[in-house]
Amino acid sequence: MCDTAVSGQEIVLHLHVQPFRCGNHGCGKKTFAEQVTGLAVRYGRYSLLLRYLLQTIGLALGGRPGARLTHRLAAAVNRMTLIRLIRPLPAPDPNGDPRYWAWTTSPFAAVIPTAGS
Repeated sequence: MCDTAVSGQEIVLHLHVQPFRCGNHGCGKKTFAEQVTGLAVRYGRYSLLLRYLLQTIGLALGGRPGARLTHRLAAAVNRMTLIRLIRPLPAPDPNGDPRYWAWTTSPFAAVIPTAGS
């Protein structure tokens, strides 16, 4: 499991969890693994903090630019990993109060404050 970098060095956590066996013969799953709450999601490869950081980078920059930034932050991931992490996030509320309007048809994005902000 990977965690956020410390002093520019990538951190890898090696966890040893206790396996449990189910004594019920009618149970479909025979073995269970101990879950460490607050550290990662089930079957997760990244800590919750690193996952949040990668999702934020993916939302802000997208695939390739975000992947280049993660290499600089010592949390190197592929561009498709960033896309995969932001896909399950909920969509923003379309009826919310837009404070900024972005013009994105040119290569240089201009963010223009609306009259309400």
